Amino acid sequence: MDLSSPATFWTAYTACNMLAMAALLVCLEKPLLGRLLYSLLFGLSCVLQVYVAFFKPDVYTALAAHALLPLYKTFILESFSAYTLPLALAIATLQLWVALSIWGKGWLFRGGIVVAILLLVLLLPLGLGAAFPAPLNLAIGLRLLLRRQPDEYLWPALFERYLKTKDHQNV
Repeated sequence: MDLSSPATFWTAYTACNMLAMAALLVCLEKPLLGRLLYSLLFGLSCVLQVYVAFFKPDVYTALAAHALLPLYKTFILESFSAYTLPLALAIATLQLWVALSIWGKGWLFRGGIVVAILLLVLLLPLGLGAAFPAPLNLAIGLRLLLRRQPDEYLWPALFERYLKTKDHQNV
């Protein structure tokens, strides 16, 4: 996808923000489904990060034009562009860890949520390049999950609440 076209950029921007708002609303109403949604989002982000790192690394330098802080612009154009592949793969590894940790409980779940919030907060100075305010809304949704989520593994809880048939519940 070529984001240099204004129509494509604003379509992607709008889609990202709609998805972020939907994720936030899901976290308010159905925290277990919110966990599943965030796990999928971070898993897909990991795959996209790896793809971009290997096949479209110039996308990262294009983000410098949207940076709100000179420090970010300098970092992207100098340090990040010099070490794009290892840095992008490190970010992808964190995204994968977040996607998997959301299925856990206790310190694993909480650690994954904290890392996810940190990754999203670090995107904020990219402004429109990070589809602001999408990262902020996603971080708020994660904070809601951290506060509201009981200490349980995702899969058994999802199965118990949403996938278990009525016949099995009465036994």
